[in-house]
Amino acid sequence: MDSVDLLTQQPNDTHVREALIYALRYDSNTGVRLKALDGLGPYVKGDVQVRDAVLESLMSDANPGIRVEALRLLEPVRCDSSVRIVLQRLAAKDENRYIRSQARTLLSQLPEID
Repeated sequence: MDSVDLLTQQPNDTHVREALIYALRYDSNTGVRLKALDGLGPYVKGDVQVRDAVLESLMSDANPGIRVEALRLLEPVRCDSSVRIVLQRLAAKDENRYIRSQARTLLSQLPEID
């Protein structure tokens, strides 16, 4: 936890972001994953690797708190095609009622694609 806390203080470094992505994907401690997610949040818009890691957490993390935070972080990029696809999947069949509802809400705010 202390290591991830230190890393979140310098997320501008690409190697640091990679370490935070690794912690988000593989650490067994929910607090560590949440801290890594928070550190990556500002980079969701500009870094596709970060966006993909956050999408992965949204789809597969066992902790609903992590998934809800990932969903919140993805709001600014909800028009991105990869985000839209995940939102459609979650809106249709996610087990968590809140996430399913939030995905539907975000989708309803998106312009239609021809």
